[in-house]
Amino acid sequence: MKKTLLILCPCLFLFAFKANAQVGNLDKTFGTNGKVSSAFQISNVSNINSIKLQADGKIIVLGSAFNDSSSYIIARYLSNGTLDNSFSDDGYLVSDFGKKDNYCSEVIIHANGQMTIVGRTGGTDYFYDLALARLNDDGTYDNTFGNGGKLIIHADTVEYNFSAANIQSDNKIVLAGYGRKSTLGTYDFMVMRLNTDGSVDSAFATNGKLRYGYTSLNASVRDIALDANGKLIVVGGSIRGALDSDFAIARINTDGTLDTDFSLDGKATIVFNNNEEQGAAAVTVQKDGKIVMAGSASYQGRYGVGLTRMNDNGTQDNTFSQDGLQTRRVYNDFYANDMALDSAGRIFVCGQMYASGKSMFAIMAFNADGSYNNNFGYNGLDSFMIDSTNTIENCMAMAIQKDQKIIVVGNTTQNMGYGGKIGMARYNKTPFLGILNLNKISTPVLVYPNPVTDNISLRYTLAHTESMTVTLTDIQGKILMTYTIDEIQTKGEHTLSLNLPADLAKGQYLICLSSSKELTTVKIVK
Repeated sequence: MKKTLLILCPCLFLFAFKANAQVGNLDKTFGTNGKVSSAFQISNVSNINSIKLQADGKIIVLGSAFNDSSSYIIARYLSNGTLDNSFSDDGYLVSDFGKKDNYCSEVIIHANGQMTIVGRTGGTDYFYDLALARLNDDGTYDNTFGNGGKLIIHADTVEYNFSAANIQSDNKIVLAGYGRKSTLGTYDFMVMRLNTDGSVDSAFATNGKLRYGYTSLNASVRDIALDANGKLIVVGGSIRGALDSDFAIARINTDGTLDTDFSLDGKATIVFNNNEEQGAAAVTVQKDGKIVMAGSASYQGRYGVGLTRMNDNGTQDNTFSQDGLQTRRVYNDFYANDMALDSAGRIFVCGQMYASGKSMFAIMAFNADGSYNNNFGYNGLDSFMIDSTNTIENCMAMAIQKDQKIIVVGNTTQNMGYGGKIGMARYNKTPFLGILNLNKISTPVLVYPNPVTDNISLRYTLAHTESMTVTLTDIQGKILMTYTIDEIQTKGEHTLSLNLPADLAKGQYLICLSSSKELTTVKIVK
């Protein structure tokens, strides 16, 4: 028999109900009504490519900007969405590598708080070199790195273009992108590993670099991740013709060789629809070793989200959406740019959607099994404009905070790239709907003492071991206090001592208990 959580206390009116909280809603404590728009007097922001969260909750955003020539811009925000003036004096830094055509695609946060910017800069005849910059936590350059904090590695092929980066546990930097050997040559996948000081790690692959390809014309690399064994997962698109392409993935050993335990030769392509355009934009490795990829997939000329999950050996995971593949298209084109998984394994994909002559921020949500998460936004989709006067807004990257709030970031402009700004928004944590299965309760679930003071005890019994989050919210669902976040609690009886906020006024409040699968919300009237 399934039982509903009940708290007993004669001085309070308490009852359990199926949650009807608004989910996928913007966090009004962030910026202005959940949104941030940052203009910079000396720069026109054109592309925002990366967002990272520091251990203290501050937000790092990286992109490209234009003054008289192309530059990079890096900004740091406080957790409430305001620029952090302790970073580079005014919250942001605009610079370049001393050459034409500077473009930065990724920023890496080191354990000591330093950050490394990864990008490209103009080489000879418009072909690119690898460009790096290292900043201290306060936004100043680390003068022990390269030349005054900047380092350029000249291409030994015709061109280097690294669009993805990550950091190993030993602080070495791994890069993924493409390279080509001649001006008319095809683009191959390329992976490079750098030592902590930015020098090429000659112990990786051949002289620090691995080049590989598929039976295709060109490569498009978008993301790189590391699994629990330190192996590299590289994803992107394998281009078959003028318009056709597939999801492409490879797994690489720590020594820089392709891992033949993965899909026999270390690499694989995934086809959603024949003779259509599709490509992976992001990859995440789950705790169980399964690999989730997200990107764009077109069908009959309309673009939507494509998802796939693979087993550790490179085969499709048929427990995910029945065949390992999931697609979703809406009435307008949706171009996927990034993905994040929350602590329960739910999948969120951000990108750009077109409607009413404008492009806007858009987010799709999926459950851990690949099904649509219809509890987010409107049937699993939310779209909005940072500024309704804009005509072009593009959500490029996303991250999930420790409290499970979702941050999305991109660039916004009113007219084809001029006057561009950084646009950012934050969502409240998306709870589960349903009734927590608390069967086999041998004693009533109690809250005491009676009457309630500043401290209460909550007693309940779990039928199974669960990952539990317990919060106190107001009646609109705004979190007032978090008591546990994804705490593993074993099957059986539990008693929690909850300290209520000292300034908690009289009124109605909610105690929310969420597991990895379900949510029970209890209304209390003080």
